[in-house]
Amino acid sequence: MIQYDKNIKAVMDFLESENYSASVVSQHRICYREFRRYLSENSLTYSKDIGDGWINSHKILWNYRTTTGYSHCLDQLADVYCSGKVSPDHIGSHKAPYSMLEGRLKKELDEYLLFSLSSGDTDLVSTQRRICCARFMLYLQDKGINSLTDVDYPAVLSFHNDDYHSSRKSKDVYEDEIRALLRYYAGRGKCSIGLSLVLNKLLIHQVITNGDFLMDKDELSLGADALEWEQILVFLDMLKTTGYAGTVLKCSKHLLTLMYIFFDMHRLQFCTVAAWLWFDRVKSLLQTNWKQARRSLSQFLIFRETGTIITATTGDPNAKTGIDLLPEWCRIQLEAFLNLLSREGRADSTINMYRSSIVRFCRYLDSIGIDSFDKVTADTLSSFNLQDRHTTAEGKCAYNCRIRSFLIYLAEEKVINNWYLYKALPSLSAPKTRIVETLDDNEVQMIWDRQDNDASPIYIRDYAIVCLGLGMGMRSSDIVNLRFGDIDWNKQSIHFIQQKTGKAVVLPFPNHVGNAIYRYLKKARPQSTSAYIFISHRMPYGKLDRNVCRKALQRVLPERGESGGGFHVTRRTFATNLLRNNTKVSLISDSLGHRTDTTVLKYLSLDEERMRLCPLSLRDTGITMEGGVFNA
Repeated sequence: MIQYDKNIKAVMDFLESENYSASVVSQHRICYREFRRYLSENSLTYSKDIGDGWINSHKILWNYRTTTGYSHCLDQLADVYCSGKVSPDHIGSHKAPYSMLEGRLKKELDEYLLFSLSSGDTDLVSTQRRICCARFMLYLQDKGINSLTDVDYPAVLSFHNDDYHSSRKSKDVYEDEIRALLRYYAGRGKCSIGLSLVLNKLLIHQVITNGDFLMDKDELSLGADALEWEQILVFLDMLKTTGYAGTVLKCSKHLLTLMYIFFDMHRLQFCTVAAWLWFDRVKSLLQTNWKQARRSLSQFLIFRETGTIITATTGDPNAKTGIDLLPEWCRIQLEAFLNLLSREGRADSTINMYRSSIVRFCRYLDSIGIDSFDKVTADTLSSFNLQDRHTTAEGKCAYNCRIRSFLIYLAEEKVINNWYLYKALPSLSAPKTRIVETLDDNEVQMIWDRQDNDASPIYIRDYAIVCLGLGMGMRSSDIVNLRFGDIDWNKQSIHFIQQKTGKAVVLPFPNHVGNAIYRYLKKARPQSTSAYIFISHRMPYGKLDRNVCRKALQRVLPERGESGGGFHVTRRTFATNLLRNNTKVSLISDSLGHRTDTTVLKYLSLDEERMRLCPLSLRDTGITMEGGVFNA
């Protein structure tokens, strides 16, 4: 290898003396190092035939740039072995790529460079653009493409793979300038805007180049039309106007750009079915971002139909749910029953609970071979109940109650003949008595003392939420539904309709609670047109979920952890403190919005001071005061 190393040094010295670029020198160095390793591992001595064999055996693994570059490197090495110097035939052209351009390609580049200079670019910037863009256009010229109007996606993709650079940063700089060139001519209608989008290292590896999976789908012609890039830009602007920012906007633009490139590349008409079929192919390439991408696609499809942004939409609207997978004989009856519940004005959450319960029951019937409701017997219901697993008895009872209602409906519709079949399915569970847990005096005092004016906006919001629960006994569902019109600052009161009971409640708010709300509205609440007082602090600024109240308590009292039944502990503490302050039971019930006074009774056991005033005599209860085993 001594002679090999000497000849390599001769070639490298020649490159340095002739002022070859750093990228050319780097390619020679890498080539000679890899070829030396190949010779050593195979115990071979250099020869030109061995070099040619190495190139041919690795051609399938290398791109165009690497293959031609390494071949040129070994030709120069062979010259040194033969004559001691690099042959003029293998010196290579020292001409700049721009000087080698001809015809329309050169004219198109000159037009673009003139435009960049007229737009205020300096000579230095224009020179860099000429170098970068000339490299791309010379590649097209070598491929037989004579104008940018003839450029297609395969040419751009192959350029990305073949174009060699000594560093990733250098390749990024070149491709940025080339994208600007393609955008310029796309704006003049000479090429597709998609060509300027695809030449991006963040996108190009996720482009679906094979569209054969859409070719045999007859339903794709229904409602199909062209996908316009301008429509995607309008959608992204509306997302931003709605309040979305950061990751959501980036993910949406990334996904929709990929989708536009796919349909533009294959010249396909766009429709909802084709979009979801494409998404199934690209989903695995999106990795952990696929859920947000699915949401963005769903929002875009609805935007195309309605022209509006639906912030609550998630998932694939065409995806089959549990009810869609049921056999027709039971699905028809279940859909009719759910429609009846909807006409009766049942809440969506209630209908969803019925759907979940009955779908589970119907799946069981199908699994044991039953194909009609009139074949269901008491033994069938008994066996279903035995195998139906739930984490709690209350959960099992809740499901059974919904299934019983469905069986009664089937009897009324004369689908089944046994009016009493529903009685074979139990719907009761043993009652439980739980110890009422409240915040202790230290925790309550810690909350009232934590009024940090320099706290973060989210903490100020959380503190106001906790104050409403602890100072007024409001449920989390009522707090997150508070609107500006519910607060009467002049009368220092809050009036609202309880979500749980539907009862109208008017409550005065203490000064410290009012101050906490006012401080949130003045210092912490984001600028938003939302009618709700408490909103999300991340765009879009929308209504909060009631689970935020539990997290708010955890942030205000981090020492407490997860114990105590969540945010509802503030309501129990409020009621208990009223009892301890000699408040009448009827007034406590009104403050809590209860329909009867009996619900307050469970808090009486926590009034330890007055409980000690009414003990029972051991003698009256028949309990002896003498100790020992014989008096037990």
